[in-house]
Amino acid sequence: MNQWINVTNTFSESQRHYKNTCLEICEERKRIRKTRADEIRFRKGVL
Repeated sequence: MNQWINVTNTFSESQRHYKNTCLEICEERKRIRKTRADEIRFRKGVL
């Protein structure tokens, strides 16, 4: 009954609606954290 069915190829890219989803928001936060960490390392002379 609770079986995983892969439907990844069922929808086109335009039908997937990723805008403002948790996945997109989480990826953006990761990018911001990495950018901030790089800036701090640069200021300390590590980069």
